[in-house]
Amino acid sequence: MIDPQVVERLVRAGERRASPMRWLTPREREVLEAMARSMSNAAIASHFAIGVRSVRKHMSAIFVKLGVGEEPEIHRRVQAVLTFLSEVD
Repeated sequence: MIDPQVVERLVRAGERRASPMRWLTPREREVLEAMARSMSNAAIASHFAIGVRSVRKHMSAIFVKLGVGEEPEIHRRVQAVLTFLSEVD
């Protein structure tokens, strides 16, 4: 018999591994975290000493990897941030 708490932790760990967040590069995670902090593209670019165009490229990659579509009723940036926040302990 296995302790139910151990089983629950294993299930949660498996769910985390199944998350699309695992596909993000470290820089993409940083950009997404900055988005979660409500930083603008220009502020993100300045913070990481990269161009705004690079920020946009990272964001595009984030949206693709997280499966964030272009539905008109859902803001992609908000949807990506919500995915990020759901992974934060």
